[in-house]
Amino acid sequence: MAKKQKLVYDRLIDYAKKYQSGLDVAKDYNSRLAEVQQELANYLCSIAGLNERAEQLLDPLIVGATTAAPVSGLIERPEDFMFLLSGAYEGKPIHKLSSNQLATYEQIPQRRGDLTKSRVNIASVEGKWDVRPLTATGIVLRYVKIPPLATIVFTYSSTADEDIMVYDDAATVDFVWGEGCIPLLIYMMLEKYGVSVREELLREYARLGISSEVVK
Repeated sequence: MAKKQKLVYDRLIDYAKKYQSGLDVAKDYNSRLAEVQQELANYLCSIAGLNERAEQLLDPLIVGATTAAPVSGLIERPEDFMFLLSGAYEGKPIHKLSSNQLATYEQIPQRRGDLTKSRVNIASVEGKWDVRPLTATGIVLRYVKIPPLATIVFTYSSTADEDIMVYDDAATVDFVWGEGCIPLLIYMMLEKYGVSVREELLREYARLGISSEVVK
């Protein structure tokens, strides 16, 4: 049962009153929801390295993967990849770098990748992971996946007097987010509908312990 999805939808329809808009209510809702999910994930990823609570909220989206042998030092990223949180080689953390940093590190003997010291550097380059040294395999990575689409579905019928829209629980796809994120999703969606809830958003950030900044 898509319990969380229906809860959010009912709250938003009550506030935004989209039934009177003349729009396809479910299509409009699903489109805005996809934007909000991506914005929330982007924001939490941007502060995850500095805020433990942000990583906890991202937990339903976190995936663990072990890399295979790179081809010329490059490893294909999974199709659902969004953000690299961390990685380890033989129990030691790998160094997550920008492409420019990686090039610089490789010129410094004390910082370049060296398997004899279990030191591995990694950077994101053109949709792939650039791994140094080139022969490093079996790197354990933790990354955030793209939020799966959550959609609400209705069936439609008509009588002589009215059009009837019936919620289809079996076809509706629920959120992967935990219960703790639901109020935040509601407030972010309300902002999408043009309802100002800045104070509520600020209180929700404080409650979750992430930040007082408004999600962009």
